[in-house]
Amino acid sequence: MSHNFPKIIWQTHNYTLDSMPDHVKMVCANWINLNPGWEYRYVDHIEREKFVSGYPELLNYYLAATPKVQSDIWRCLVTYEHGGSYADMDSVCIKPIEDMLKEIDDGVELVLVPKEFNDGSPGIGNYIVKEKSDILYSVIQKLYNAGKFKDLWEEEWLAFDLFISSFKDRENISYSFTSARHSSGYHDVFPSDLEISFFGKTVTYDSFIKDNNLKNKYW
Repeated sequence: MSHNFPKIIWQTHNYTLDSMPDHVKMVCANWINLNPGWEYRYVDHIEREKFVSGYPELLNYYLAATPKVQSDIWRCLVTYEHGGSYADMDSVCIKPIEDMLKEIDDGVELVLVPKEFNDGSPGIGNYIVKEKSDILYSVIQKLYNAGKFKDLWEEEWLAFDLFISSFKDRENISYSFTSARHSSGYHDVFPSDLEISFFGKTVTYDSFIKDNNLKNKYW
């Protein structure tokens, strides 16, 4: 089954490319290597702020927020505008997105990590969405409203909560994002011995790099 999700992978952090540690470069390369034919876009905190400045009603809210909440706001805006797949920097790709999407019904607008992988709740650390999604539009409208109340700007939970509440009673969502594994244990190290499934063949990531003579073990 073909799909019409934009073939873009988004990631962000406060690192510039020059300051990025090796284990973070490996996370970036992991998403690039397992998804041939997809455009990879890494956005640092400088470019992130430039993008959000295009939404002046949200800029003060964004600037007053913690880096975590800034990432939440940016990911919602950028994937609404362009679509594509968002991946947290402490998540690694374990299966090509194309391989996953062949099982997704064409009417699905947003694909999230299965609830059983996230303590029974949907998450926003890894997802893929179509551009100009009605679901993300509703999140942005809620962010506009929240941005009017200064006492909410520094609440860590706010953008996440507004995102999650927009999923309720939606029929065009699939909880089938099985292409990533997310762990706080990846904050400081990349799991090179992690098993991945590349179009049905299960190998370790290190073996995958060697077998395919890939140069970008580090991005």
